[in-house]
Amino acid sequence: MKEYLQVENLSFSYSRRKVLDKLTFGVRRGELVGVIGPNGAGKSTLLYLLAGLIVPESGKIVLGEKDTRFLSR
Repeated sequence: MKEYLQVENLSFSYSRRKVLDKLTFGVRRGELVGVIGPNGAGKSTLLYLLAGLIVPESGKIVLGEKDTRFLSR
């Protein structure tokens, strides 16, 4: 089964602090995923990126067959 959500080489920084660096993963339709980690690890930042609230420095997020960089916000 193909991934419904694909994250490829996603990177994001706040000023000079790198929070996410080349993150890559996929989620299949119907699959449940949890995100855990210490404070400041980038959990909320990842969710903001997936929701389109902030724009990644590099990488892409594909939802279904659509690259989210080209969706209206």
